[in-house]
Amino acid sequence: MHFHISLIRLIIILFSYSISSNQALAFEADYPSYSSQLSSDIVLGLGYIDNFLFSGENKENTQVISIKPEIGFKSTWDKTLVTIEGKANVSRFSEFEEDDNTSYSLAGEVAHYFTYQQKLSLKLNYGEQYEYRGTGTSLGLGEMLDSGNERLRSNYLINYRFGQDHSIARINLFVGQSYQEYTTRRQFTDIYDLASNHLSGKFDFFVGNHLYASAELSYQADDYENNEMLNGEHYQLLIGSKWQASEASIFEALIGQQQIHFDNKLLNSSEDFSWRILFNWRPYDFFSIKLDSQSAYEASYQGSDQYLVVDHINAHLEYDVNSRWSLATTLGLNRKEIRGPSYRRSDDFGKFILASGYHFSETLSFKAKYLFNDLTSSLQGLDYQRNELTIQVKVLI
Repeated sequence: MHFHISLIRLIIILFSYSISSNQALAFEADYPSYSSQLSSDIVLGLGYIDNFLFSGENKENTQVISIKPEIGFKSTWDKTLVTIEGKANVSRFSEFEEDDNTSYSLAGEVAHYFTYQQKLSLKLNYGEQYEYRGTGTSLGLGEMLDSGNERLRSNYLINYRFGQDHSIARINLFVGQSYQEYTTRRQFTDIYDLASNHLSGKFDFFVGNHLYASAELSYQADDYENNEMLNGEHYQLLIGSKWQASEASIFEALIGQQQIHFDNKLLNSSEDFSWRILFNWRPYDFFSIKLDSQSAYEASYQGSDQYLVVDHINAHLEYDVNSRWSLATTLGLNRKEIRGPSYRRSDDFGKFILASGYHFSETLSFKAKYLFNDLTSSLQGLDYQRNELTIQVKVLI
């Protein structure tokens, strides 16, 4: 509560400052009195999966047909922007009809620009996602279940931003709450019902030659409705620098500490080294590279007395052969360390993606994608490898 009160006071102070200095921070953006835009598209996909149940030995394959419609609405008046987006994913399988599913998500944002330097926004998200057998709560148990699980998620996030990309000082403050629960197999999954309160701040100060000194602080309080064992708080403090010569050339490197504390003393508090690295580079109009890596605590869905320390690194390359044809590849590794009162396990999730896209016109495009997933675990019996090939056609409506 004290964190929220302090944040509200800070926002009020910054708002007061902005009102008293409107001449210095003139609102240069040219916003029309009113405009709106409606967009929609649909993606039709056909794919093949060689290990549907994420099994290490008894691999079973299937074909999949998917339909992914998407609709978006954007409206602007004066200095306020409203966006609404809806997505759905309908999947049907040739060999596993019991896993036929429909996932969906709804997202909305209202953003008000007080001046060119200041913005206050509210984001809302709500959706239901299908969790396939052999993943999440059923990792290593894909062959023992007759269907997957469905998980409901919702959250809101309030953001106050002071400063632009090239301002001398930049402040980003966030307050939010998220909630998630499984809607299937409640006798086993209700222990994962989780409500979390979030509070964070990002502070950047220009030191010269496109370089900023940066600090980031985040706080999260977790409340498990049916599993008080994992109730607790975790903090993260990162300091470092950010360099941005242009929108296409960005480098961020921050290091620090993260701590997690539990209300139940059977779980030991922990303190770990933490980092976040981001590198975006586009040396040519037709070629770009993106690298990102970070470490953070996450909730575990493998037991009632466990949590995760997740380290991940991803590399993504894009190459435009010409104005219509593009190639892309992604290589990633997620290392998840599962910690309990007297138990530790390490799971390494690897992925490799190779994709090719072709734009026939502004409204019609084609994409082919190969996806390889791999798990290497310190617990015997969880390892698997999985290949998936998909072709998609996207139509703008």
